[in-house]
Amino acid sequence: MADRHWRPRSPSSSNRAGVSRRAAGVKREFGRRHLTFEPLEGRLVLDSTVVFNEIMYNPLGDADDRLEWIELYNQLAVDMDISEWSLQGGVEYQFPDGTIVPGRSYVVVAVSPAALEATTDVENALGPYTGQLSNGGEELRLVNNGGRVMNVLDYRDGGDWPTAPDGSGASLAKRDPRLASEPAENWTTGLQIGGTPGRANFPSEIVPIGTRTPLSLASTWKYEASGTNLGSTWRQPGYDDGNWNTARPPVATVLIAEIGTTTPMDFVEIQNVSDKTVDTSGWVVALNHGITGDVNNVHSILWEL
Repeated sequence: MADRHWRPRSPSSSNRAGVSRRAAGVKREFGRRHLTFEPLEGRLVLDSTVVFNEIMYNPLGDADDRLEWIELYNQLAVDMDISEWSLQGGVEYQFPDGTIVPGRSYVVVAVSPAALEATTDVENALGPYTGQLSNGGEELRLVNNGGRVMNVLDYRDGGDWPTAPDGSGASLAKRDPRLASEPAENWTTGLQIGGTPGRANFPSEIVPIGTRTPLSLASTWKYEASGTNLGSTWRQPGYDDGNWNTARPPVATVLIAEIGTTTPMDFVEIQNVSDKTVDTSGWVVALNHGITGDVNNVHSILWEL
């Protein structure tokens, strides 16, 4: 009788190393059956669509534990119902019925919602949770209403983790809310004292605080030399500076470009880096002996230009 092979319909099983296996076939031979396996690819548990995004585990000041909080972020574009989900680990909290996290938005859970709202612009903070966030680090878990662990944050205050959030007033903030929560490299120090509960951790665009205007070497500056306190009015557009003195900008246009130190070929090359003629009458090249005091006493004039 010819051997027959087939694949069973039984569900996959997992080995102890975390690599899934499935029955590849059953071979019938002289009344005996041999069950063979073939390895599948390793399987990883993906992050939940609602994830840890920012925490304030050690607020500024020894007596400010009331300002601890945890922020979650909904990575989806649609609303998520997290009714009866819970925070577990270092702190304990169960989300009430009707808790909806809008798409691409945040929810904040505080140890003292009233204290947090009184000191920040956050509104509708949930809580209070029981327990206290460890200043040295601990594991936090987000668990759904079916008991499944949806997201994990196991933070520390050293090693690969940033240390500044431990007491400086800055938060522990995820670099990008779309990143996984467990790797330390996905977290950094928040930029704002007190953190950004309920808002993006970092601005999406860096706005320059000013502009730079290059000045020509041949430009003319104005300055006020009377010593009068002008306050801040001179900074306003339209201020009349017609009676101010004028001068060239304090920018060197004649520079030492090259020197030679081999006797008898000692030389100093002077270069005019501007596009204007510079009158060097009365200028000198001098040797500084490294002595402080009157310039005439500490410099030996080598050449007159």
